[in-house]
Formats: sequence, C-alpha cells, structure tokens
Amino acid sequence: MEVVIKPWLPDTIPLLKLSQLFTEFYKRKPWNEYLYCPSCKQFGDFGPIHTYGFEECEKSGIVKCPICGSQLIPFWSEDRLYKYIFETNEVGEVIFIDGDPAAWWRGRRIDSGKTLYLDVIAILPEFRHTPFREVVIDYFRNEINRYRLEKGITRFLSRTHKRMTHVRLFLKIFGFVETEASIEDPDRSYWVLTF
Repeated sequence: MEVVIKPWLPDTIPLLKLSQLFTEFYKRKPWNEYLYCPSCKQFGDFGPIHTYGFEECEKSGIVKCPICGSQLIPFWSEDRLYKYIFETNEVGEVIFIDGDPAAWWRGRRIDSGKTLYLDVIAILPEFRHTPFREVVIDYFRNEINRYRLEKGITRFLSRTHKRMTHVRLFLKIFGFVETEASIEDPDRSYWVLTF
C-alpha cells in the first residue's frame, strides 16, 4: 500500500474531480448539498437554507426553486468549491492511498493563531475500514502532534453533524471532546481538543 500525503493546494486534486467527490459525498442526508438556488442564496453562503438534496430532487423532480422559480444549480460547482476550500480556509492536506484520494482536512487558524479550526474532515467510505482505517488514524494523530509541537497550536476545534458517525468516532479516537450544539445548526455539535 502506497501512502502519499500532499498539501491541499488548488492542483492537489483537480477541481473537477474534487467537485465530483464533494457532490457524491455531501448530496444526501444529512447535508442535502446537491443543488441550490442562486437567486435565494448568495454565492458565498454554504449554509443549509435554499439547498436541495439528491433524494428530494429525484423523487419530486425539482429542477427549479420552489420559492422564486430560478433554475437550481450544483451546490459544489468548481467555482463555489474553490471559494469554500481555498478562500475560506488556509491549510490542509490530502491523503492518497495507492494514488486515490482517501481522506482530507482543511482548516484555518483562529484566536491569534493558537487554535486550529478544522472546517473540513472527510474520509471517503471505501477507506473507512481496515487496513486503510489505521493509516488514516495514524496520519491524523501525527498531524495533530506536528501542529502542536511545530506550529504552537494549543487547541483544535471542529464542528460535525450528529449523524456523521465515522467523523465523530475519529474525533473521539484523537481525544476530542464534544461540547455544545451549534447555534446556527442544532444538528451539528462542536468538538475540542486542548493541550
């Protein structure tokens, strides 16, 4: 098994491929990030309002916004994905296993640079089980220690959906503690790891 870790830069995973991966990963419940209304939702708004899931669109044949009638467009288009990943967040890495993207994280420093907010943590379904699972766990554990020791990070913070069982399990394995529900989205909760 060949494991390669690369910094997450715009060319680490081509945007078209990344757009396809994000769409496949997030288009169903609990996110429902398949299509959105560009008239009701601002380009830089990545929240759940005016967003429609794959099942809802397929079952009801929704192609236009039920509120304003505008044509719905892909939630994770290449240009929106670029904005979300590379303009909102500043650091991150991708794990490739045998040449395929297996897991990634993306985040930004907050609180004067002492806290790293992990905005995106993803492990693709086919890499959540042994033997890949142990590779991903070791990688994340090493990264947490590296950021703590080399970059002076004393606190890691993340937020995840309550139904995201595999990410919640990984956060627990790394020592994160679930704190409170998110005010903006009560179906998500915050997790913290402090040194």
